[in-house]
Amino acid sequence: MNLKLRLEKLCDTRSWVRLHFGDGTTVIGRVLRIGHDYIELESYGETDTPLARDYSKHLVPLNLVKMLTIESSHFAEAER
Repeated sequence: MNLKLRLEKLCDTRSWVRLHFGDGTTVIGRVLRIGHDYIELESYGETDTPLARDYSKHLVPLNLVKMLTIESSHFAEAER
């Protein structure tokens, strides 16, 4: 399935995803909107530093995203 189509389905359900980039970095967030060539998602910081969590929104160009993963049990904790 095309990455953009998969992200559009996740946007409809406002699901949590982990976006993987070509340089090995990742970002975890809830998909808010899919544009023509970008993804808007909200994040609450890293799970390994719970005391330093901050709310933020990200605009990520689609061409930077190499892969995505969905782990509902992991993200249910962040939603609380």
